[in-house]
Amino acid sequence: MTIDLKTLFNLDPSLDDRMITEILKAFKDANTSNFDYIRFKQSVESLLKMNMDEATSIKSAYATVSTMGYTKEELVNSVQQYLNILKKEREEFITALKAKIEGNVEGPKSKIEELNARIHKNENKMEELKQENEILKGNINQIKAEIDTDQSRIDQTKERFLNVYNVFEQELESDKLKYTSNLY
Repeated sequence: MTIDLKTLFNLDPSLDDRMITEILKAFKDANTSNFDYIRFKQSVESLLKMNMDEATSIKSAYATVSTMGYTKEELVNSVQQYLNILKKEREEFITALKAKIEGNVEGPKSKIEELNARIHKNENKMEELKQENEILKGNINQIKAEIDTDQSRIDQTKERFLNVYNVFEQELESDKLKYTSNLY
């Protein structure tokens, strides 16, 4: 006879079906063909459906199985085995949950920290470049001022030279004219 564990455990329909299935699968995998807690619980539930109160249902089911040599200690041990299975499922769930958190939360968080660090580094580089550009602009302005000063000096020197040159040239041209006209 097949036992519907979902019905047997009277589970609230709002509970996560996938998680219920995982736990019930673990129970089924552990279930032996021998009489155990699950079969005892099924017997009690069958008696409850016959309008017996819970205490009488438990006593009647136990009276039946005790005739086959099943003891209270074996029943309690069987319940404990299912509790151990449930605890093992919890531990496996916690391990899987930690792995999910590490992979899907902590990993991306560290990636965010890494990206923020790169942004900060880039911003620092940009600030350094901005400061360097300001220095370079200052250098350009200084060089332009030096060029203007030098150009002005050169222009003044040129002007003075041309003034001197023009005086000499006029003198020489004048002398040339005088010499050619007087000597020929």
